[in-house]
Amino acid sequence: MPPNLGPARTGQVLGLDVLIELDSDAFTDWLAEYADEFGVEAIVTDDLNTYKPVVARLGLDHQICMAHMLRRARSRLKKAEGWDWVKARIWRLLKELPANGGLELLRLERLVRSDENQSLRRPRVEYERQVACAVMPPPAGGRSVG
Repeated sequence: MPPNLGPARTGQVLGLDVLIELDSDAFTDWLAEYADEFGVEAIVTDDLNTYKPVVARLGLDHQICMAHMLRRARSRLKKAEGWDWVKARIWRLLKELPANGGLELLRLERLVRSDENQSLRRPRVEYERQVACAVMPPPAGGRSVG
């Protein structure tokens, strides 16, 4: 399914096309037109690997869709054995995105890493970048992407 592009928080669709070519060059060409025409600075995606080189090539900021990140995190947390209280806390942090959430995730990571049971390690490490972006305030003068 092609991405829906729109100004932050408006839901306005700027472009919707079916790309016959299934490669990043075709997607780059398509997205570059919108980035240039509308001054796109960031893109929110479902974290499909195809987007990563395109976003980097165009010099855009990239954010992972929170709904997709939460769906994957929930699945991975359910698969991890034990650590029920840690899994519950991770889930709450992901849902609420408190200001200190990044620091608490780091604390929980140290706790899990200190134990021989490493079943929670991968979900925490894999989603660190996405969650940190969500729980950290935007840089001074930066724009919020939503």
